[in-house]
Amino acid sequence: MYNCNTANQLTSRIDNNTLTHTYQYDANGNQTQSTGNNARIIEYTQ
Repeated sequence: MYNCNTANQLTSRIDNNTLTHTYQYDANGNQTQSTGNNARIIEYTQ
């Protein structure tokens, strides 16, 4: 799922349930932050 050649780049996705928020993930697939109407920082491990 993750490409080693882009290990240092962040990827993002849009939560289909709350389109006002965009979540970013680090190369390990950990969510590093979300931005939106209620901007907040969230970290977790899968």
